[in-house]
This record gives sequence, structure tokens and C-alpha cells, in this order.
Amino acid sequence: RRATKVDRQAAERLIDAQSKLNTLVLVATLIGALLGLIYLVPSTAITGRTLGMRLRQTAVVRVDGSHVGWGGAIVRFLVPVAITTSLFLSLPGLLLGFGSVLFWLWDPNRQGLHDRLARTLVVAAPVSKRP
Repeated sequence: RRATKVDRQAAERLIDAQSKLNTLVLVATLIGALLGLIYLVPSTAITGRTLGMRLRQTAVVRVDGSHVGWGGAIVRFLVPVAITTSLFLSLPGLLLGFGSVLFWLWDPNRQGLHDRLARTLVVAAPVSKRP
């Protein structure tokens, strides 16, 4: 009986610790998603590119060639980040999030699902050299 009681108490402590850990993982995931959006959305909305795009000499534009703007940048990045974050702790969620981005492999215009929803394209945009 004593061993059963000790086992039950240990199981309760384990469940409590797991609950606290799940909360921390959720908070860390949401903070990571928010930081990602804080980096991606403004830089794309203002300049049409992130630091990585600048290094790769690419930029994001609307399908008609115009500037992306805030609305396009929000839609472009919010969709994959929201899918991946909301389903982060499951394998189907990760596959769905990455699949939405890797959609470009099968698209004739090489657009990811997020690009199709935001009506954007990634184009070559060489960085001009300063004199």
C-alpha cells in the first residue's frame, strides 16, 4: 500500500511537471513565432526583402510587379507561421507548414502556397553597389 501511495504521488508530480513544461513550450513557440513575424513582415513590407533575400539578391513583389506593402507581407508570412505554430507539437502540423512553403516545387510559377495567397512572386533583384 505504501509503495502504491508513493507511486501515485510521483505520478502526480510528473503530471504537474509535464503541465508546466507544456506551458513553457507553448509560450516559447508563440514568442518565437512573434519574433519571426516582427523580423519578416516589416522588412518585406518596407523594402521587399529580408536580410537573407538581400544576400541572395532576390526580392518579393506583387504578381503585377508592384511593391508588396504591409497587407501582402502580413498574408505572405502569417499563413505559414500560423500553421506551423498552431500545429507545432504534431508531425502533421510540421508537414503542413513546410508543405505550404515547399508548394513551389510543383507550381509552374515557383510560388509557395503563401505566395499564391498573398499574390506575390520572388524575383531576382541585384543589390546595387554603392560608390
